[in-house]
Amino acid sequence: MSFTYAGQLNSSESPVTIDVVIKNLAHVAVGEAVTLDSGVDSADVVGDRILGVCVGIYDINGLALDNADTSQLDGTWVSSTKTYTAGSDNVTDDYVTAKVIVDKMSLFRNDADADLTKAMVASHFHIVSATQIDGDTNAQDKGQFWLAKLDPEDASVGFFCISESVMDPYVQIA
Repeated sequence: MSFTYAGQLNSSESPVTIDVVIKNLAHVAVGEAVTLDSGVDSADVVGDRILGVCVGIYDINGLALDNADTSQLDGTWVSSTKTYTAGSDNVTDDYVTAKVIVDKMSLFRNDADADLTKAMVASHFHIVSATQIDGDTNAQDKGQFWLAKLDPEDASVGFFCISESVMDPYVQIA
């Protein structure tokens, strides 16, 4: 399970991304929803404000960690899971960064922890982990993601957009 980029709601050909340094001692993986708190960190609880979805992890020179020499990093890269655990000085020494889709018009495919229905389209949802939507938390007024459309072949899979970003000055997801 993870958030997988699945296109745009608008006619844009590619999403808006930013590169942000990973927070000291944070654990971040490609496909996870992330938040911003002195650097990028996994968003894994209901109250975490979403920055976006991590789509890549890079060294100080902009090389994907799969293609970089990671032996000199204080943190740990696990290629098989595309996961990086930052060292205690990442924001001042290693500068390992996450490429994050922050575009609120981007669609992310996600297998929720419960079945989704047509009545839930345009409803807001919270997450149960950095990689999964809580399918039982649909609400009309607030949530970390909103359901744009359903997967016609799997009742628990939907295509979601970021509801409120940590970059929005008015964010109120709690």
